[in-house]
Amino acid sequence: MFQYKILKIFNKQLKIKMILMFLFMFSVSFIELLSIGSILPIFTIIFNQEYLLKVNDFLNEVNIVNIQFENHNDLIFFSLISLFLVFTIKNIFLMTFQWVNQKFAKDLITHLSLSLYRVFINQPYEFYFNIKSSDLIRDINSEPSGLIKNLFTPSVIIIMETITLIGLISFLIFFYGVIAGVALITTLGIVGITLYLTRSVVEKWGEVRYQFETKRIKSITQPFDNIKDIILKKKIDFFFRKFKKFVNLVTNASMHASFYRSLPKILIEQLIIILFIIYFFYYYNFQSVDKNFFSKLIFLGTILIRIIPGLIRLSTSYQTIKFAKTPSENIYKFFNLNKQIVKDINKEVIFDNTIEFSNVSYKFQGYKKHVLKSLCFKINKNQSIGIVGKTGSGKTTLLDIFLGLLKPTSGKILIDNKDFTFNLNQKGWHRKIGYISQNVTLIDDSIQNNIALGVEKDEINKEWIEDALKKANLKKFVDNLPEGIETIVGEKGIKLSGGQIQRIGIARALYSDPEILCLDEATSSLDYQTENEILKTIISIKKNKTVIIIAHRLKTIENCDEIIEMSDGKINKILTPDEYLKNYVN
Repeated sequence: MFQYKILKIFNKQLKIKMILMFLFMFSVSFIELLSIGSILPIFTIIFNQEYLLKVNDFLNEVNIVNIQFENHNDLIFFSLISLFLVFTIKNIFLMTFQWVNQKFAKDLITHLSLSLYRVFINQPYEFYFNIKSSDLIRDINSEPSGLIKNLFTPSVIIIMETITLIGLISFLIFFYGVIAGVALITTLGIVGITLYLTRSVVEKWGEVRYQFETKRIKSITQPFDNIKDIILKKKIDFFFRKFKKFVNLVTNASMHASFYRSLPKILIEQLIIILFIIYFFYYYNFQSVDKNFFSKLIFLGTILIRIIPGLIRLSTSYQTIKFAKTPSENIYKFFNLNKQIVKDINKEVIFDNTIEFSNVSYKFQGYKKHVLKSLCFKINKNQSIGIVGKTGSGKTTLLDIFLGLLKPTSGKILIDNKDFTFNLNQKGWHRKIGYISQNVTLIDDSIQNNIALGVEKDEINKEWIEDALKKANLKKFVDNLPEGIETIVGEKGIKLSGGQIQRIGIARALYSDPEILCLDEATSSLDYQTENEILKTIISIKKNKTVIIIAHRLKTIENCDEIIEMSDGKINKILTPDEYLKNYVN
């Protein structure tokens, strides 16, 4: 069963806590049975005065407490106090267990959320080609708490209620005969059949809801990611209708599941009430009513009152688990991704002379055609290389392999003539690299925190920030801002211009003074003037750095030492800027 698979993702500490919690749970169930079992003798004493002498004789015999009851009223008072104390102790245990249970649930949610986040964020770069951001948001934000609500808590309820119901059925058989026990077991059988018949329906609607929930989240994020275009194109109503559609589908699936989950509850209540009425009329009309009849009736009523919600919780919990089967299985599947993660070796990479691509080929998972085909070239230290070619020629994929984001399908990458396996030492390699993309993504934070991305505020090197601002030609702009480097840029840098965002991207790449600078169409989306300014900045900082530039425009690469021309995943030519210019003009 998938419930047991989930246990594999618990760490050792959580497993120990869970074992202790389940032992506590057994204790609580046992104490509850004792409290319910005390009702019959106590009410028997209350309704039958003959028990006064028997109780006094028993107290004299055991000689535990020095108590003697002079009249029946004193015995009743003592019995009621005892009943109060028994149920108080039971409720204290129950409240303690609820606290322990909630504490464990909190720890489990924390563990699952952090683990799931770690699993996703540590996946190879190619993993993100095949997964939607809305799926990641849903799984990280909702699934851990959903797992607690829809799997763990119902499982706890099922175990506790099963223990309690077994005890209560035993009471019925012992005090009311086999017929009462058989009647209740028959009732449980009918309920069980109902649960079995509705199981597949509940599972189906649970899966439907899970699928539509993903689309609902996507319908929320999409318009806000493109809000400017949506406003200008007057497409707000379109996205509202789309969101409304998926909200209706999600709530419809939940409605159907809730209806089928409620059927056992209705059936349980009806059957239990019928049993109680039958017992009352049978004994009252066809059997002699003795002095203990009403105490037995109260005891039976107490048992049945406890059984009804217990059976309801049992059936509801079972249906909840079935409803949550799909997301629970998916979480287990996601945690299995951990097995695919290869840990970085945090070791310094020595690059003194050359980086060589030796017959490097690459194809994406699930694709037959190679994106890169037998690439062979060298990059010398402190050399600047331009990479050009039409869209789809493989430029960005080549750069991703160079960055260590993708592992070659075949071939080798040599650093100073030594075979270098990127995916085993990414940390050491990435410390050497500064990367600027076509679309620099800023977080909704200060300029400083965007430049020193991922560095704790008290660990940010102020001198490095100043140096990066100067090199990126941002110093004057930032100094003129009211908040300076503490200025909040807004979500995705909405408060800044395209050129300013790109310059912050340059400053981010230069913050740790990397040996290698990589630019992937870093100026293609900018206007001519802004592009020229940024190119001047790049030219001024490329001294003593190895620079790789991917570009469409000739101007972007005209100051490079060599230009690699690509087509259909292959290298056509390696030219000087002058040679490329002649070919370009012709």
